[in-house]
Amino acid sequence: MKIRFNNGAVQTARGDVGILFVAAGLAQEVFDVAPKPIIPTVWGAGTVMETGEAYIIATCQNGLCASSHNTHRAFGPNATKTLFYHCGKGESCPPEIAKKFESLRAGAEED
Repeated sequence: MKIRFNNGAVQTARGDVGILFVAAGLAQEVFDVAPKPIIPTVWGAGTVMETGEAYIIATCQNGLCASSHNTHRAFGPNATKTLFYHCGKGESCPPEIAKKFESLRAGAEED
């Protein structure tokens, strides 16, 4: 177990020894908090086969997220400004996907 003595020093101790220091008020147990894993959102841009309309697509890969593996699509001129809400936060479209979307959209408007 890890303990932090009252002077701030952190040390690993056998469980029985650490408990004695904690019980005597000479130290506190230290718990390692693992950082939350960063699970990437998969972003893409494409066109609808039938109409040629451009869209942005986003999918959360976190199995614990309510939006996990649900596909979010955004269409129209403001698609790059749409936020994808998942894992308790809103995420913006990455610049490289926005650029690809605008390129696809410009191509669709020329037809």
